[in-house]
Amino acid sequence: MRQSNSKSNVSVTIEQDSLEIGLSGIVTARTLDAILKEVTRQKGQGSPQTDFVNLIVDLSRVAVIRPGGAIGLVCLCSALMTNKVKEICSPKTIYLRRPPERVLSYLTRIGFFTQMSVKANLLGHGDLVRLEERWKERDRNERTQGSFSERFGSDKRPIVWPMQLIGRRGDQYTRRDFEDACQHLVNNAADHFYKLFSSPHFNFDDSDRHDFLLANYELYMNVYDHSGSWGLAMIHARPEYGTFMCCYDIGVGIRESVNASPNIKKGFDTDLDAIQWALVEGNSSKLEGNGLGLNTIEDFVWKNRGIFEIRSGECLMQKKSGGSNWKPYGVPWFPGTQINVFVPV
Repeated sequence: MRQSNSKSNVSVTIEQDSLEIGLSGIVTARTLDAILKEVTRQKGQGSPQTDFVNLIVDLSRVAVIRPGGAIGLVCLCSALMTNKVKEICSPKTIYLRRPPERVLSYLTRIGFFTQMSVKANLLGHGDLVRLEERWKERDRNERTQGSFSERFGSDKRPIVWPMQLIGRRGDQYTRRDFEDACQHLVNNAADHFYKLFSSPHFNFDDSDRHDFLLANYELYMNVYDHSGSWGLAMIHARPEYGTFMCCYDIGVGIRESVNASPNIKKGFDTDLDAIQWALVEGNSSKLEGNGLGLNTIEDFVWKNRGIFEIRSGECLMQKKSGGSNWKPYGVPWFPGTQINVFVPV
């Protein structure tokens, strides 16, 4: 057995046919990078094994989990189960060690276990999936009874729109079907959005609501048009802090999508080059595209003094409101694309 001595909040244990990933403290979108780095480091110390039968994710010492961290864990486990990151492992079964009650309550509220059970062979958590169904039923009943909008009156409870699945091209969808599905997702979140934008805790106005819905729609369409995979989207507003918007997929990534476009005469060699091209207004990988998708999201973020992150392959680009340039960061390779938006109170 070898165990990590890293000072990070990620530990990795390799024992016989099992790989255990232990998390502690605060789990964020960056925790995904720490997991990939730590597993790679451990495996580089002498174990070439990639055929672990079991993956154990220990959440028992997690204090807080952020939206990007929660979706990132779902995507990581799904990528491992589907052999997209075969250099690490391709487990047949994933076990979760339950987190403390406060974290468990949050994870069930955002639909974490339902999504995990869909993406992986997740044992021993059927009760949590059923609990999440009861949460959904409660929301449906409150919307029907007209009491939903009263829940976030003047108190400071978070406004959470649980993880929503975004379909992919080829999953028995026509283009019109998917546009209808996007609108359905947005409509289902309309009560959350309305309360978010009418809450005295946030600085949003009516034009922001339109831009926010449009930004989400653009994210869904990007997953459908470009990723070659499903995606997950989630929104979490904390009155004392701000609003998070996350959208992840484990598809082909921006570079491969852009390089496959008939609009590109010479392909990009790096993820950084491809992302920088995609961020330029007017550039589109679609023949009839206007290149406004990511700029729609950018405009909403800058107007509200936020932070915008986009990650694909081995590159993370981040820009803060007021900053003059996008800052690139090297990250461990991971399939697909991640977009994280934060707008402060």
